[in-house]
Amino acid sequence: ISKVVINNWDQYKDYVLSWRDNTLMPKLKDLTNTGASKVLSFFSALWDIIIGLIISVYIIASKEKFSAQFKKVFYGIFKTQTANRFINNLRFTNSKFSGFIVGKLVDSLIIGIICFIVCSILKFDYPVLISLIIGVTNIIPFFGPIFGAIPCFILLFLISPIKSLYFIIFVILLQQFDGNILGPKIHS
Repeated sequence: ISKVVINNWDQYKDYVLSWRDNTLMPKLKDLTNTGASKVLSFFSALWDIIIGLIISVYIIASKEKFSAQFKKVFYGIFKTQTANRFINNLRFTNSKFSGFIVGKLVDSLIIGIICFIVCSILKFDYPVLISLIIGVTNIIPFFGPIFGAIPCFILLFLISPIKSLYFIIFVILLQQFDGNILGPKIHS
């Protein structure tokens, strides 16, 4: 074996060096560049989230001060009657949007709880996960329930196709209940 290795050493050495230079190093270079790019984009996104949270806390903590400054500027620019009308419209808009957001959150929480109860009764796999997805995506107007039902359907289909069919029927009934009974009662 040693004679074969010694006789073919130059050939093996050339093959290994060629493989290193032509295959391994370019792939490592590409992998390093891609990895560095992903790491930098992750830390950039993390930095943006941290700055966003800091600014959000600052704005929320100083909202009365900003509101008073805005009123002073607005009263300084426009006539008193126009400023009063605009500020009253802003207050009305704020109350309606706040009511809608709170109502939608309560509605989605109730839908998530109903979904959990029915999924547990029907013995669907992963009822907590399914209910969480359905409840959270229910916050999104119009297409949210569809966006939530698709991954849950796929998950259940992989486990039991017949249960996934029952799930789709249940989600359609649940959304009809939400849209025609629960939603109007909460938002009225």
